[in-house]
Amino acid sequence: MAGLQNWTAARSSIPLVAFFRLAAVAILITLLEPAAALAHASLIRSTPAQGAVLAAPPPTIVFEFNEAVAPLALTAIAPDRSSRSFQATADGTRLVVSDPDLEAHGTYLFSFRVVSEDGHPVAGTVAFSIGAASASLATVTEPEPAVLHWSIWATRWMLYLCFSFAVGGAFFETCLKDTAPTSNLGRTGALLGLLLLLGSAHLQGLDELGLPLASGPQLAPLLLASHGGYGISIASGAAAFLLAWLTSTRPHGNGRRWTGLLALLVAAVSFSSTGHASTAEPRWLARAAIFIHSGSSMFWVGSLPVLLKCCLGAKRREQGALRVFSRLIPLPLAALIVSGAVVISLQVPNLSSMWTSSYGLILTVKLLFVTALLALACFNRFWLTASAIRGDERARLALRRSVSAEVVIVVAIFAAVAGWRFAEPPRAALAGQPTRLTAHLHSSSAMAQLEITIRSASTGSASISVIDQSHRVMAVKEVGLRLSNPEQGIEPLKFQASPSTDRSWMVNSIPFARAGRWAVTVDILISDFKSVHLDGFVTVPEIRL
Repeated sequence: MAGLQNWTAARSSIPLVAFFRLAAVAILITLLEPAAALAHASLIRSTPAQGAVLAAPPPTIVFEFNEAVAPLALTAIAPDRSSRSFQATADGTRLVVSDPDLEAHGTYLFSFRVVSEDGHPVAGTVAFSIGAASASLATVTEPEPAVLHWSIWATRWMLYLCFSFAVGGAFFETCLKDTAPTSNLGRTGALLGLLLLLGSAHLQGLDELGLPLASGPQLAPLLLASHGGYGISIASGAAAFLLAWLTSTRPHGNGRRWTGLLALLVAAVSFSSTGHASTAEPRWLARAAIFIHSGSSMFWVGSLPVLLKCCLGAKRREQGALRVFSRLIPLPLAALIVSGAVVISLQVPNLSSMWTSSYGLILTVKLLFVTALLALACFNRFWLTASAIRGDERARLALRRSVSAEVVIVVAIFAAVAGWRFAEPPRAALAGQPTRLTAHLHSSSAMAQLEITIRSASTGSASISVIDQSHRVMAVKEVGLRLSNPEQGIEPLKFQASPSTDRSWMVNSIPFARAGRWAVTVDILISDFKSVHLDGFVTVPEIRL
C-alpha cells in the first residue's frame, strides 16, 4: 500500500481509481483482439505427403499446419521446370488447392508462403511425384533475406527507444509539479517513432510477401501488414506517439497529465497486440502481463533522460524531479519484475531451453543486462539519491554517471530483445511437436510394446511390437487395436493393424478428440487356434485443435 500512496502523494491530479480503470479498459481491449493459438506456424502434414509417388494425379492438394494461417503465395514447379501459381482456400488450419490439374508425370515442387495471426511469415516446399520421380529435379530459390531482416531488427530497436523516451518520458514529465516540457526529446522521439512505424509496416509486408528490400517502396506490403494483430499494433503505436507529441507540446495542466497517461496506456496496448508472447496460453494472462511489463518499462526508461535533464545535468531546473521519481518508481519496478516472470514462465516451459534455443539465449542476455540495471538502480536509490536530494554535489555527479550507465544498458537490452522477432519461443516449438505415449502390455503368452503418436489435429497413429518373454519379435498372423474412454461415454473404437517393414504393426488415423484416461486392448492372433488379448491404459493430455 505504501507504493500506491506514493503515487497519490506525487503531484499528479489523476485519481488513482481512474488510473486503474483506464488500465483495465486498455487490457480488455487487447483481450478482445483476435489471436492465434501458437506462434510460428509450421507444416504438420500434406496430402500428397512429402516424397510421395502417386499412380494418378491428386484431385486436391492439402497443407495442414499446427495453427490457422492465411495464404500469401503458392507456386508449383512442374517436371518440365515451368512455374505456375495456384489459389488456395484457407479452412482453419488447412490450405486446400482444389482441382490442381496436374497431368504430366514426374516430380512437382509446391512452394507455399503463409502468415499466422501473430504476423510471422512461414515458407516451405513439398515435393511429390506422379508416376515416377523425375531424373533431375528443379530447385527452388528463395531471395536472400539477410538485409531485410537486419533492417527489421534495426527498426524495432529504434522503435523500442522511441516508445520509451517519447511516451514514457512524456508521462513522467506530467507527474512533476507545474513542470513544462524540459526538452525536445519527447517531440522529436514521437515524430521519429511515427516514421519508424511506417517503415516497420512496410518491412513487415515485404517479409510476408517474400520480397527483397531492394524492391523499393510499394503500397501492397503496407496494406498486407495492416491486417490482423500487427495492424492493430501499428495503429495503437501511431496513436500513442501522437498523444505523446501533444503532451510534449502543451504547457503544464490537468489535460496534459491525462493525455500523457493515455499515451502510455495506448502504447502498452500496441506491445500486447502482436508478437510471440501475445499468443501464449492462457491468452488473458499473457496479454495482461505484456501490457503491464511494457507500460512499466516505458515509464522507468522514459524517466531517465528527464532526470538527467532536470536535476542531474549542468543546468538543474527541477530539484523535485528526483524526489518524485524516488516515490513513484517502486510500484512500476515491482510490476515490471512480476509481469516479466509471468511472461518467461509462459514462453519458456523448460529451463534447458535457456541455452538450447535462440529465444532462450536472447532471454539470457536480456536477464544479465536487467540484473546489472537493477543493481545500479538499487545502488542509486539506497546510496546516492538521498544525498543528491540534500544537495551533495559529489553524490549528484555520481548519480548522473550511474543514470547515464542505466541508459546505455537499456539501449543494449532493446538491441537484444529486437532479435526475438526471428526466434521461435520454446513453448511454440514444443506445441508443434507430436505427443508420444507408450504402454507395455504383457501376459504369459505374449507382450506388446504400444507407442502412440498424437499430432495437434487430434489424430494419431500407433505402432505395436509383439514380442515373447525373451523380448524377441514374434511372428503373428493378425494384430488389432481397441480404444475406449468409458468415463466420457466413448465406446470401443476398433482398428485392424497393418504389418510394416520393421516387423511392427501400424494403425493410422486414430481420432483422439478427448483428453483423459483411455483403455487400450491389443488383440493378437498368434495362430488359427490361439489368440491373446492384452489390456492397459494410456492418459491422453489436452490436445490443441
